[in-house]
Amino acid sequence: MKTWWILVIIATIPIVVTLATLLPAAFAGTTDLSQLVLNITIPDDKAIVASPDIPIEGTSAANTTVSTNGEQVDVYADGSFRTTVSLQEGSNSIHIVARDREGNEESKIITVTYIP
Repeated sequence: MKTWWILVIIATIPIVVTLATLLPAAFAGTTDLSQLVLNITIPDDKAIVASPDIPIEGTSAANTTVSTNGEQVDVYADGSFRTTVSLQEGSNSIHIVARDREGNEESKIITVTYIP
């Protein structure tokens, strides 16, 4: 009987070690543990627009912060975000940055040209 319990304990050690390694990272707030993802869905890079205000939309991991040109943007629970940026006439660079709780950062710079 004692031998059976010893085998059960030995068999569960790898499971406990694996869980102890993975769980802290899983609860840290980053969905993708290898790299933070930032997707910009609107606008396209190098877009030409006729309006001085343009929506910026995209997605990142849940529990991240996002900023556009240094201004904090609201991020929804699913990681999506939406904001509006005012453009100057001509070429405009928009710097979008996502950061997670661990300090990982992903950024994109898109260029939008405003021609009234």
